[in-house]
Amino acid sequence: LLVYIEVCIYFISFINLGFILKLLFIPMRNDILKREEELGEFIQKLKQEGEYKSMFLANMGHELRTPLIGILGVTDLIQDTQLSKEQIKLTRIIEESGHNLLHIVDDILDLTKLEMGQVKLNESDFFPEVIISQLTQIYKLEAAKKNLDFEWENINLPPILIGDEIK
Repeated sequence: LLVYIEVCIYFISFINLGFILKLLFIPMRNDILKREEELGEFIQKLKQEGEYKSMFLANMGHELRTPLIGILGVTDLIQDTQLSKEQIKLTRIIEESGHNLLHIVDDILDLTKLEMGQVKLNESDFFPEVIISQLTQIYKLEAAKKNLDFEWENINLPPILIGDEIK
């Protein structure tokens, strides 16, 4: 009788496990598979959006470079003509600003490379005071338009640094 009761308890336990499996684990497995499929679709959508963003940035970079190179070319032609000292100073500022903007556009084009970890820095010696002087000239003009003064002071700036001068 005891063996019979034991067999019945095992049989009932086995049936209960079957119900638990059917009622709990199978729906949970189906839900997991469904969510895994949704996650795969979401990942695919993100990859596609990333490709669209990269294509947009590349197209915009090229669209910006074209007129900018035209501006730099005309500035170069103007510098070859007879100019006053003030005009020479102003065309140099245009040229420097244009080159800075061109580097920014190039950085936009490098965004895709950055995302893939392929950006390379051009490390070399550069003179930070020269860069700051060039920027000061640009910002002095902007400040003068607003009746403001713009000055900078070199406080313990190293004469030479190593790094990517543009970046």
